[in-house]
Amino acid sequence: MCTGKIHVCFNGTISTKIIAQITQLFGLYRINILDIHMYNVGENQSQITIVCEGSSTTDEIDSFWNDITDFTKSFNIDYTKNYI
Repeated sequence: MCTGKIHVCFNGTISTKIIAQITQLFGLYRINILDIHMYNVGENQSQITIVCEGSSTTDEIDSFWNDITDFTKSFNIDYTKNYI
């Protein structure tokens, strides 16, 4: 099981619909959101930072990151992750 904390940062034009879909992805994979913040970093540009921890298996975590990558590509937003 993966139980380490992860800091995930999303950047781009982010609507409330995108925020809802991001949090839904976290819920599908049993990734617990511990903290979430949204910042405006420019005109029509936002940043969402999420601190989370997972209780999923390694295979589920790999699927989660693949889904996050596909999701961000489809909405033209970027993301980074750092294990803390």
